[in-house]
Amino acid sequence: MKAKINVTVFQNGDVDILQASVYEELWKDYKAFKERARRHHEKDSAKGDFFARRYERAALLTLFTFLEGVVDRWLKEAAAAAGAEPVGLPKLSDKCRYLTQLACLPPFRGITYDAARLLTFTGRYEQADLALLEHVDGSLLQTIEDAVDEYMTFIERVTGFTRFPHLNAGTAAIMETIGSWRQ
Repeated sequence: MKAKINVTVFQNGDVDILQASVYEELWKDYKAFKERARRHHEKDSAKGDFFARRYERAALLTLFTFLEGVVDRWLKEAAAAAGAEPVGLPKLSDKCRYLTQLACLPPFRGITYDAARLLTFTGRYEQADLALLEHVDGSLLQTIEDAVDEYMTFIERVTGFTRFPHLNAGTAAIMETIGSWRQ
């Protein structure tokens, strides 16, 4: 997995190195949008509420983009482990359902998991009638985040997959080289 690396060298010789995968960046974007929405709601004004709703919609879209990106990567990893081609499912809810079924079969744990709560939200998101975006607020956003986290935690626990991938060897080597300059 490639990562973006941002290196800042200050005049005094200090070095600041930031690295993140797109998954980490999407998660941080989601958290930032959610926090901005909360701060705008605290203003307790019509303008504050207007901007809060904008950030809540941005947070929701970012959360679903993050979820789909991670699920797509996990499906590719599962297919590679099985020596098969990744399945080409078009809908996020179908991808989550399929991944849940895979995780509940051997060689993984062979246990059951009820993803109904998450599938309800992904199904509403996929309806494309904008109803979910229209009605999102801080409470609903938190409920969806909890469902996403519960689902991802289950998949991570039974499969060994991770939502934030490890850096590939090339990125790790670059980071080691840059790190050696700091000493």
